[in-house]
Amino acid sequence: MKKISILMAGCLLSSICYAQQIRISGKVLEANTKQAAIAANVVLQTNDSTFVNGAATDSKGLFRIDKVTEGNYKLIISAIGFEKNIIDLQGLSQSVDVGTVELEEASQQLGEVTVSATNVVSKFDRKLVFPNKQQVNASNNGVDLLRNLMLPRLNVNPLDGGVSLNDGSSVQLCINGRKVGKEEIQALIPSDILRIEYLEDPGLRYGNAGAVVNYIVRRYELGGSVSISAQQSPYVMWGNYNVSGKMNYKKSEFGVWYGAYPHKFENAWRTNEETFVKEDGTSLHRMEEGIPDATSEYGQWGGISYNLQEANNYMLNASVGFWNENKPRVGFHSQLYTREYPELATERLDFAHNRNSRPWFDIYFQKELKNKQFLALNVVGTYIGSHNRQSYQEILDDEFVADYFSGVQGDKYSIIAEGIYEKTFKKSRFSSGIKHTQAYSDNEYSGTLNYNTQMKQADTYAYAQYSGKWKKMNYMLGAGVTRSWYQQIGLEDYETYQFNPRFSLSYTFNEEFYARMNGSLNSNEPSLSQLSAVDQLIDSLQIRRGNPDLKPYNNYRLKLTLGYNKKKVQINWYTSYRNAPDVIMEQTYRENGKFIRS
Repeated sequence: MKKISILMAGCLLSSICYAQQIRISGKVLEANTKQAAIAANVVLQTNDSTFVNGAATDSKGLFRIDKVTEGNYKLIISAIGFEKNIIDLQGLSQSVDVGTVELEEASQQLGEVTVSATNVVSKFDRKLVFPNKQQVNASNNGVDLLRNLMLPRLNVNPLDGGVSLNDGSSVQLCINGRKVGKEEIQALIPSDILRIEYLEDPGLRYGNAGAVVNYIVRRYELGGSVSISAQQSPYVMWGNYNVSGKMNYKKSEFGVWYGAYPHKFENAWRTNEETFVKEDGTSLHRMEEGIPDATSEYGQWGGISYNLQEANNYMLNASVGFWNENKPRVGFHSQLYTREYPELATERLDFAHNRNSRPWFDIYFQKELKNKQFLALNVVGTYIGSHNRQSYQEILDDEFVADYFSGVQGDKYSIIAEGIYEKTFKKSRFSSGIKHTQAYSDNEYSGTLNYNTQMKQADTYAYAQYSGKWKKMNYMLGAGVTRSWYQQIGLEDYETYQFNPRFSLSYTFNEEFYARMNGSLNSNEPSLSQLSAVDQLIDSLQIRRGNPDLKPYNNYRLKLTLGYNKKKVQINWYTSYRNAPDVIMEQTYRENGKFIRS
């Protein structure tokens, strides 16, 4: 068990950016066509309805209001024959692009829902979240800001920067549409974040991700910035430190980031209870009582990036980075005994020393084509080096009952190539893509048992998706095909194909209440460690063994969402059903007096 410590956090932020004045901009289109521009009036006023400034849209539906001071405002967009649209901008402290605003005809209900308290504009496939001044000032980095926004179902760990959904599903993080890891989000300066796009029902482009958080970040033409943040516990050696910097010149941006953490706990222990049933039906009830001991881990990461971008045309991003983790002392010290024979208590020493490193490179390119077409290409290369050692001992009356040592030195190389194409029509969108992953791993097991495994793996995923809007109904239909190939050298290979359909339907009853249903069929692949045909000693009674005969299994999922949004109140209700009839699960059986867990 770990002690609970009070953390002291601070942030030092300096900026030499040549920032523009506060500006509000956007684009107004007719909801029924999503292309026809509307000659609309745009009025900016305070909360007490005092006029501040105004503008009219041009022939393309674009508008811009300059020279706005910090404060609380309402942006009112109106046109003859259309319903008025009001967007609250509370705590405005930086330039804001409200994106595309669709106006419905006066006889129809609004297609947009505005939640004034959190500056959220809800569209049929995503939420546009505009951070206010208080949220920005209370945040040290992009992860902090996301936590302060308190988006529904989203869990943000302030200690390690991890982001997940409350059902355990993964969350894909992006910056300006490009997939990134949490390390790059931790390097973001909150004041540079214009808005966050939150996709609760992402399409097939994002695979099995339960949600997508896309940071839309400001670009400067000239200048730079430096950010430093630190967290340190006054009671134990627990810290988290980040430093990052950017330099902009015209269309180019150069970035660098570095982070590190030391974690050390002087009193950590484990308490465990296990029941073993033998062939003859008799049982052993084994108890483990932990003895406080020290454990520690240290990590660091960093990277550099170059970004070349021309608005509404193209973007090229190239980055290289690394991630290292060192756990010099991880494990537990305890007393081990069975209820049947409590006098035969042994001293258990189970400790490991793990070192892992992961250098990587990432090249991403996207291009806006003619006739509302979009193309993106991405190549990612990764090397993972693992050097792990484990020592396990059970001592009874100064004699070893069990004395195992194991070492694993592993090397894994992988490259991922992905292409994405999208075409937008008047009332719909077609998207497709293909993603290929090629991996090779070489693991050498030494110590009490000696093995060497070499594995090759290839996965290809292709998909097509069509989404659109019909009256008050938004829909998405898509399907993907996955080809998986795996071979452990010296054994037979296997090849499988999986069909992955997905659908989503959402209906807006009125400007306050909506319902959404989505369903999917996904294939889940066994991991390389599960497929590895080696034995690993756990303790004096147990052995862990891989199974090269494992096959992918299907995961059926159906989810229903009901949402209510009115003024400062936002209520969401979720329910889901999941069925995985052939799921990979652990089995335990007896062999030569040992319990085999496979």
